[in-house]
Amino acid sequence: MNRRSTCTFAGDDRAVSVVVGSMLMFGLLILTLAVYQASIVPDQHAQAELEHFEATQTELVELRDTITAAGHTGHSQFSSLRLGTTYDSAFLAINPPPPAGTIQTTEKHNITIANQTDQTNVSTRFVEYQPGYSELSIDPTRLEQSVLYVDGRDRGDNVSVIEDQTIVTDETVSITALQNEFRQTDTGRVSLELYPLNAVDESELPDRDGENFTVTVPTRLDDDDYWDETLADSTVYEGVDTEEHGTDTHALNLSVAKNNLELNTVGLHSAPAESPAKTTGPAVVTDGTISVESIDDVDENEDDQTQEFVFTAETALEEGTNVSITVSEPNDAGVEYEDAAIDIAEDTGEASSTDDGDTLAFEAGEDIAEGQSVTVTVDELTVGQDAAGAFGDISFTREDNDDTDTGAFEVVAENTITADSITNLIEGQDNQEQEFEFTLDGELREGENVSIDVSEQNGNLVDYQNATIDTAGVGQDGAEINDDGDTIHFTSGKTDGEVSIVIDEIDVKENTVGQVDDIRFTREDSDASDIGSFEITDTITANRIDNLLADEDDQEQTFEFTLETDLDTSENVAIDLSEPNGSGVDYENAEVDDDDDGEIINNGETLEFEPENPSGNEDVSITVMDIDVADGVVDDFDITFTRSDDGSTTESFEIREDAETGEFTALNVELKTNEQGPPGSAPRPDEVEIRSFEMTSGDTVEFTATEGSSENSASEEDSGPSGSPDTLDLGGSGGNEYPIIVTASIDSGECLEAEFEDDGETSQSLEDWSSCDS
Repeated sequence: MNRRSTCTFAGDDRAVSVVVGSMLMFGLLILTLAVYQASIVPDQHAQAELEHFEATQTELVELRDTITAAGHTGHSQFSSLRLGTTYDSAFLAINPPPPAGTIQTTEKHNITIANQTDQTNVSTRFVEYQPGYSELSIDPTRLEQSVLYVDGRDRGDNVSVIEDQTIVTDETVSITALQNEFRQTDTGRVSLELYPLNAVDESELPDRDGENFTVTVPTRLDDDDYWDETLADSTVYEGVDTEEHGTDTHALNLSVAKNNLELNTVGLHSAPAESPAKTTGPAVVTDGTISVESIDDVDENEDDQTQEFVFTAETALEEGTNVSITVSEPNDAGVEYEDAAIDIAEDTGEASSTDDGDTLAFEAGEDIAEGQSVTVTVDELTVGQDAAGAFGDISFTREDNDDTDTGAFEVVAENTITADSITNLIEGQDNQEQEFEFTLDGELREGENVSIDVSEQNGNLVDYQNATIDTAGVGQDGAEINDDGDTIHFTSGKTDGEVSIVIDEIDVKENTVGQVDDIRFTREDSDASDIGSFEITDTITANRIDNLLADEDDQEQTFEFTLETDLDTSENVAIDLSEPNGSGVDYENAEVDDDDDGEIINNGETLEFEPENPSGNEDVSITVMDIDVADGVVDDFDITFTRSDDGSTTESFEIREDAETGEFTALNVELKTNEQGPPGSAPRPDEVEIRSFEMTSGDTVEFTATEGSSENSASEEDSGPSGSPDTLDLGGSGGNEYPIIVTASIDSGECLEAEFEDDGETSQSLEDWSSCDS
């Protein structure tokens, strides 16, 4: 008989708890990320927005001061404003797009100057800035009649004044009218250029009828908001007429003596162009019989230039009649008309200049018909080095009736370019980002280019052909790469100052570590150029190892290196000390200073650094203490820094018999100037900027600047390859005198001096310095 055996299996649920636990952990993770995205990330964004808003208030104060300075000095001024901001990358979280901001001028209103019968109008606009943050709700910041304030009235809040008015001081009224329509929305920085005309001439004001003028100024601030309290003690304040200029725009009334009134006009991004933009000059005797059509701009620090003066005879100008063109203002500032050659187009007459060059004289060689234009051409014109600026008092006067019209032109600052920096790249890695920064000295006019030549590197070391340009940092300007990747083109939207271009998706070939030179930046408008450089680095760069002394115990040594790419927490950097450790340098009993960035292990012949968090583009410093060095060990040692995830670098140090003597290996300072200076004068020294220095020891270096009886100093402690920059203030009054002596001295040795003379040289590097006398 066969027996069938039967087996019964009991239920087995041993794996259920593991699955449930995993699901709970996953759910907890999702919940944590949701809380992080909903609570922490918005707080981080709000903090970034608050910091940007605070920085913007400072820049708006600078804009306010720049508008006033342009009006008072008669010289063009420049300011800038970062309209938006960016958010820091959030781990496993989503950021909204970078918030943009908007700056704009409002509709125009008239400033009026009146007596009982006549009135003169000059148009003006307000400035308004509105950020577009994602977290913070910020009221607009407004600038009007020198008052800068945050306006919360649309939401039922109050006005918060940042900077008070400056138009009324005692019995004096000084107003700067802002003209021209402007609006820009962006996340980056916008350049704001202010172009002035001279103050209103007495002939342009109404006749005095009674003791004072009545001046009305448009304002959005009413008497209760601001003016009653601010001008309570002023004798010129006459109250505010509510909504005199329409909804929410009032009229501030002032009563001022004619001699105590100053009214200037400033144009945003171009000369004031809105009727009734004012003119200046002697009283017009007859009614508009001459008009100025144009005057060519000229370039600073350039000889043999040509400049054309074009005017129109609105009524007939008889043969033999003179027209004089007064150029004394630019002539005194370095535009030399005295030795220039004068020519007349189409043989309409003769022209010459006075012996001192202050006046150009045109004599009609035939009858000039009504409405006919005349061109006076100046050849072989010499323009000096410090002549840059706007000149708006060029008067054209007819001899037959003393009728006058005025024009303006600008001496454009010398069109040079400086290559400031190019960020390094990592060998053997694709899709990298690189930033090119340069400075334009002198305006690059709209439509003109800067070319950056990378042809020598393209295809050989770096592949730019498939790269793209991030135009966010370029603002209103543009940039592109040509098809073969050999040239980067920057096209101006009327620019000067600093420019940054970011290139994305760059591929770098293997085995290309080293210095990359001859990146040439060239201006199209002047052919001026400068050369920059960058490095292709390994994934790690050794920066510094301190030297040691022979036959001395308990010494300290610092190892510094840079992680060029992320180093994960599971990876490490090994510093190989086996060679010096086997040659009389005892690292086995040394102690390592704790590092907040990660764990450091001393294995005697190797130091191992493991980061606490993934680290990239980060400088790491490791200090080893209690190092003993045997007697007679005087040698050089090469130390290799190796990343466990790939990449190594080598740096050396010395064991010396005697302590080092401090010595400069690089030293660079630059003289900064007060670009405004007294009217009609060249810029004056303002401060000394310590741009960079390097030393062979870690002593303290002291910089001293001496000018006349004034002495200013600053100290910096060298921390290796480069010290921190600093400035020495020379007073900032624009009245400092040459020569200026800058002294740099190290505690343990060297003392060098550089002398700045009034010869246009504004910087000194190591080869320009000499030993101190004492």
